[in-house]
Amino acid sequence: MATSLSVTEATRNKLMILKMEEGYPSVEALLNDMIVKYKKMRLEAVGTEFRRRMKRKKLKPRDLVK
Repeated sequence: MATSLSVTEATRNKLMILKMEEGYPSVEALLNDMIVKYKKMRLEAVGTEFRRRMKRKKLKPRDLVK
């Protein structure tokens, strides 16, 4: 079931340009891909922070499964 989303005309134009430049069949496909990429980026950031904290505490992955 389709629904609508309100954005400014400038944002709509930017989305349409991205859709055309990247060859997406629809704005929905573009947004879905952007959401997936954002989630991957956030997961990588959390993993990096987790590794940084482990290193600071001088822990190794095997220390977590004792």
